[in-house]
Amino acid sequence: IWNLAETYNRALAESEGEYVAILEGDDTWPTNKLEVQVPRMERENVVMSCGRWLRMNTEGEVPKLARLYTWMSTVLAKSERTSGLEVMDDFLRNGNSIQPVTAMIQREALTAIGGFQQPDYAPYVDYPTFLELFNEGVLLQIPRVLGYHRHHSEQVTRQRINQITSVANRYALEFYDSLPSNNRT
Repeated sequence: IWNLAETYNRALAESEGEYVAILEGDDTWPTNKLEVQVPRMERENVVMSCGRWLRMNTEGEVPKLARLYTWMSTVLAKSERTSGLEVMDDFLRNGNSIQPVTAMIQREALTAIGGFQQPDYAPYVDYPTFLELFNEGVLLQIPRVLGYHRHHSEQVTRQRINQITSVANRYALEFYDSLPSNNRT
């Protein structure tokens, strides 16, 4: 997990598409994810889109009464399309609430920020990468299930939640301090 950015960026270099979607080994996509997300990305001209997700159990099954997760952002509750700077403020205050399995990123925007980001002290790429992307343009939240996230006891996020929260707070402060003053709220 300490070399995720290296792995993700190698995959980015090998890929050829206009959009990049994230599918980690223990998650899955609904069969219509790309069919739903790609046309919206093209039509809306956004740097990134995300959606709702359902949690799977260790066997990869979605319980009948599964909770539907969505981005709990007050910013995106107002509109599906939102300025990246508004979303950035929400992320810096509340942490990452986008499930990577639902994300689709415009390749050009991802390349503009230098690919996937991972500070050497962080065991993840999503939070730093998403924060950097918000500087590049508009984000779209699609109110559809765009991913299934497997929840199990072996996950790094479950085993190291305190460390991950501490690291995220550290990164958020460093990121905020690096912003031009006109992007700080």
